[in-house]
Amino acid sequence: MALALTATFVVVEAVTAFVAGSLALLSDAAHMLTDGVAIALALGSIVVANRASKDGGRTFGLFRLEILASLVNAILTFGWRATCWSRRWCGSLTATAAWRRARCSSSRSPDSV
Repeated sequence: MALALTATFVVVEAVTAFVAGSLALLSDAAHMLTDGVAIALALGSIVVANRASKDGGRTFGLFRLEILASLVNAILTFGWRATCWSRRWCGSLTATAAWRRARCSSSRSPDSV
C-alpha cells in the first residue's frame, strides 16, 4: 500500500512539475522516488526472508536481508548523487534554479521594499 501510494505521488508530482515548471516539485518527486526504491528493497527482503522460513532449511542469514537492503539503498543513493553531480543533468537543474533565483531578485527594485 505504501509503495503504491509513493509511486502514485511520484507520477503526479513529476507531471505537475513539468506542467507548472516547478523545480521544487521535481526535486520532491525525485526524493520520493528514492523513498519508493527503499520501500521496494525492504519489501523484497521481507518476502525472501519469509520464503526461507517456510522451507525450514537454510535460513541462516536470510533474516538479515533487511540490513543488506538498507546497505544497497545507501550505495544506490550515494551512487546516484555521484552520477548526478558528474553529469550535466543535475548541473542544469542547479543552474536553472540559480538563474531563476537571480532573475526574481533582480526584478525587485529596492524602492518597492
